[in-house]
Amino acid sequence: MIDWDDLRIFLNAVRSGNYTAASERLKINRTTVGRRVTRLEAQLGNSLFEQTLNGYRPTAFGRAVLESAQRIEQEVEELAARLAVLDTRLAGTVRVATPTELGDEFMAEFAAFREHFPEIHLELTQAHDPVASLTSRKADVGLCIAREVPAHLRGVSVGQLQRALYAARSYQRRLARQPQRRHHDWIGWSRDMASSLSADANDLGIPQDEAVVTTVNSWNSLKEAVRCGLGVSHMWCFSADKDRRLLRLREPEARLGSGLWVLLREDVPPDACTESLLKFLAPLVRKRIAAA
Repeated sequence: MIDWDDLRIFLNAVRSGNYTAASERLKINRTTVGRRVTRLEAQLGNSLFEQTLNGYRPTAFGRAVLESAQRIEQEVEELAARLAVLDTRLAGTVRVATPTELGDEFMAEFAAFREHFPEIHLELTQAHDPVASLTSRKADVGLCIAREVPAHLRGVSVGQLQRALYAARSYQRRLARQPQRRHHDWIGWSRDMASSLSADANDLGIPQDEAVVTTVNSWNSLKEAVRCGLGVSHMWCFSADKDRRLLRLREPEARLGSGLWVLLREDVPPDACTESLLKFLAPLVRKRIAAA
């Protein structure tokens, strides 16, 4: 019988890129990571990794196992969340930092948590940098947009956010009446968001001969500005694709995407309320993103 723990170690080896990084994330010996992957290969009767000039990568068989392992991981997390809600007696306060770049996108998921845990109070704060809020202990949990997890934090990946170029249908109709016009009006992020991944991505996607004509400092403002026809901008696909007022003008680009994580401080043991939020929220957010 396949050991779920072996699959979990294999998942972390793929996500971390190598055995050393996986061992650091899992806090086990590197040799143990290699031994458990080898044992899994023996049980499955096939190789999971192949060597390339840039290191190791999953084989075709390994990628198939990876997809199955990811589904199992999601089911395990959903089971943990369902078991957690059986204990609704928990009471306390959890401070949550959410990124300004996502605005109020996941309020429904927080509402579902409160429905199951009515005695846990949530302090929801939008922050330009939720990682900094965790580091300075202004938050217990952070919903963080990041390409990798900082060493002093731990948590779970809840999905890969894709970004593409969108415009309002009204904006497109206006352009159609101006055939001589060749450039877009761009909506960008203001200076106080200059260090964010969203600002970096938007800058990457704007052609050199076009300019930003409107700036905003929150996702909610950006979304409304595009809806009203002020211009075009790169937006999160999981949200924008469901808005009938918007049109996707280009396909998502990998360089504009990013990971989304639910993170905690590594050096602060979470209390029962914080742990319950982590276990409950992660599968719901992952499901929301995956459904896009």
